[in-house]
Amino acid sequence: MSVESNLENFSQAKHNFLSAIIEINDLYVLSKHNIVSIFKEDVRNYLDSKDIIYTPDFISKGATGLEFNFDFQIAKKNSEIVIKSFNTINKSNLPTFLFSWDDIKPVREKITKKDVKAIAIINDIEKEIKTEFLDALKSRNANYILWSERDSNENLQLVA
Repeated sequence: MSVESNLENFSQAKHNFLSAIIEINDLYVLSKHNIVSIFKEDVRNYLDSKDIIYTPDFISKGATGLEFNFDFQIAKKNSEIVIKSFNTINKSNLPTFLFSWDDIKPVREKITKKDVKAIAIINDIEKEIKTEFLDALKSRNANYILWSERDSNENLQLVA
């Protein structure tokens, strides 16, 4: 892989390049023959089944000037939610999400005049999620939904 850039947009190009590497890593995990569907599509189907109106592949610029991609964005009257789905959560993709979330939050709140929240939807089917990852999300005031608990009233209230 390679990227061409000029000095003006070097930082954004570098960020996009690193994001692509992380996405390729996720595709490698998904390439296992026992994975029937991509987890992001499962999350999309879940939101659709609950009649939740969302924007897919939401891009927002942060305070650093970098643009970040979230899988979904839900706009409500007084709040906004950005969602990232994690088929596998690890030490490389979690910090990226937390940085993205911290970077866009003040900018989105200033632009929209709404409370902006983040939710990580994590696939925990047939895999154990380390509590250190969940604690990291809590420490940054990001909510999370474990896929096995997606239909609990508490989790439905987060997205509905």
